[in-house]
Amino acid sequence: MNEITLSNNLSQIELEISHHKQIAGQSIWEIGRRLNHVKEHNLVHGEFGEWLDKIGIHYREANRMMTVAKQLPNVTTLSDLGSSALYLIATLPEEEREEQIQRIEDGDTPTVRELQEVKKKLKLSTNSARAAGSQEKTQAQQASEQTSTS
Repeated sequence: MNEITLSNNLSQIELEISHHKQIAGQSIWEIGRRLNHVKEHNLVHGEFGEWLDKIGIHYREANRMMTVAKQLPNVTTLSDLGSSALYLIATLPEEEREEQIQRIEDGDTPTVRELQEVKKKLKLSTNSARAAGSQEKTQAQQASEQTSTS
């Protein structure tokens, strides 16, 4: 197999890398779209995992690409992101997902670490809200029990 000689021009290499990143991001979305189609239309229940094995895609990776295709629009601005960043954005709540997409469209590209922090903060705030709700419920039950025993 003939190997293509790479340029020594840094600007040229940067352009090529950018081009391949776009192709990769677009490919993740397109593969996910096709996986969703096959799962929904072409195979009976239970055959999807076997089919993934046949084509050499692990179920976890297929699931990530399918989530990206379902949750994110097919826009050029997102195609510069890698699969991890795309998946993290795709699994954010809708409001936060839209905020991150707008951020990208405005020219700011979040890192995977930044997106992980966003998810972590959202999870912490959700857990705090649940804990507060549970505490209020417990206090209300205790007050109710005290009232009924008085």
